[in-house]
Amino acid sequence: MLSSLTSYLTQFKKVVIPFIGTFELRQQPATLDFANRLIYPPVQEVHFAPQGTVPAEQLNFLGWELELDGTTVEERLSQFGRALKTTLTEAAFLWDGFGELSAAEDAVLFTPARSSQLSEVAANKIIRQNVHHGVLVGEKEMNSGDISYMEAPVAIKRSYVNWVGWIIALCALLFIGYQLSAKNFHPFASGLQQKPQLKVPGKHSQ
Repeated sequence: MLSSLTSYLTQFKKVVIPFIGTFELRQQPATLDFANRLIYPPVQEVHFAPQGTVPAEQLNFLGWELELDGTTVEERLSQFGRALKTTLTEAAFLWDGFGELSAAEDAVLFTPARSSQLSEVAANKIIRQNVHHGVLVGEKEMNSGDISYMEAPVAIKRSYVNWVGWIIALCALLFIGYQLSAKNFHPFASGLQQKPQLKVPGKHSQ
């Protein structure tokens, strides 16, 4: 039974043993201790709670492992938990890889085992001088110390701008001249299309 429980805990990260409690595996990432300049490796901690209800998934797994039906596997699991708790009143029990179980009066105590064989490493700050590496600028690979590509001219040359301005002005003048010639414009015309009629005052009849 213990080997099957170990297999279930390893695969599904949580197992419940009647009369004992719930065991849960929790993955903790690597941590950095700034004060002591140490990096601690990732660990897998075993958390214990002295209660819990056996889930149906666990019973199905144990039944498949031990080739037992639902009722029988539940009874076998309860018998195992009861027997383990009785054993704890006499001596501590070491669950290899997970921790140690013991009893104090009627309570079950659990001391987790060290889950990582790796030790902490020093976290020293390293400053390197004149270190360069290759960078990709467009389709060209350059050295990270070469910043000439950042100094490329981005402004249009002044002469080019002047030429464009003169061309636009000349086109505008040609367009205006065409419009005026199409309407028979004369620079000395008064702007009236009809000749003015002058009225000469006649002599009054006597």
